[in-house]
Amino acid sequence: MRAPNTQQLNAIDVLQKRGEAWEIFLAWLSDNQLRAQDQCVRADDDVSVRRLQGEARCLGELVSTLKPKQ
Repeated sequence: MRAPNTQQLNAIDVLQKRGEAWEIFLAWLSDNQLRAQDQCVRADDDVSVRRLQGEARCLGELVSTLKPKQ
């Protein structure tokens, strides 16, 4: 995944300052990542496995990028 540009970083910074709503959003993304990983384990065909792996990887990258840096 490409690193966010300056405009995107500024938008992320503004959103992170919204506190509780931001944490709820990140938790929702994390829950969806776990769901995709769980479904991937139970998938029975290669196409579904690859799609779910990509979805889980993408959601993980989003959470990593959007999580407030300490």
